[in-house]
Formats: sequence, C-alpha cells, structure tokens
Amino acid sequence: MGGMETNPVSILIIEEHPLMRESLYTAISEEPDLKIVEPSPGDENAFKLTISSQHDVLFLVHKPDIILFSLGNPGLEDLNALNNLRKKLRDTPILALTRDEVPGQEQAALEHGAHAVLTKAASREELLGALRMVKENSQIAHQFE
Repeated sequence: MGGMETNPVSILIIEEHPLMRESLYTAISEEPDLKIVEPSPGDENAFKLTISSQHDVLFLVHKPDIILFSLGNPGLEDLNALNNLRKKLRDTPILALTRDEVPGQEQAALEHGAHAVLTKAASREELLGALRMVKENSQIAHQFE
C-alpha cells in the first residue's frame, strides 16, 4: 500500500511577469502530483490574500499547500509582500524564486519568511524537486510540532 499520495500538492504562483508565469504554469501543470491553485476573482467565499499593495488581492478558494513566490524587483516591495504572506499563512511553506544578479536576495528572502530559495536560472527538474522537497519538509515539521 501507501507511498504515493492521492491528493496533488496545490501550488499558488505569484509572479508578475506574464511570460515567466506562463513558463512556471507549464512546468508544473504537467506533473500529476502537483496542481496549480487559480485565484478566483469573483468568489465571495474565497480566502482573501493581499499582496503588498492593496490592489494586489488574490481570492483563493483553498489555501495552497505551497506558495511559489517570485522576487522580481530589487527593493523592499517584494520582501514586504513575502513578510505579509508569512504572517497570513503561517503554516504554508514559501519557495522564493530569486535572481542571481541581485546580491543578498537569497538571504533577504529567507529572513522575510521564505522556507527555501531557488534561483530563476534553475532547470525545470530543479524547480519540481524543490517544490516536492519543500512539501516533504513541511510535513516533517508538522509531525514534530
């Protein structure tokens, strides 16, 4: 018995660049054990998630298992948003995608609430591996709490 879980891991992608977002969707959606949580703009019963600026509000029917948070721009906006996510979704692991050319971004992301960090230069395999690792680690963490 056991081994593979039947429920796919739900992932919320927060990435402001359409092309990058599209690539992440494509990379993840082909995997049977992973599924993408789609924000539902009109749903009043949805869980409301505000990201940094007030107009960035996501309505989610379910809380995601993992948040894939892309750090796009140098500066504090992203880190504030990351911090807000961490406060709102205390037990949801966050995998931050960073840009190599921004020094200190990885450390800053971890200090602001990311559980793990992956560079945007990573391959699809590395991304999927990181998502699965973050999920496993969060399950292990819950067992010991």
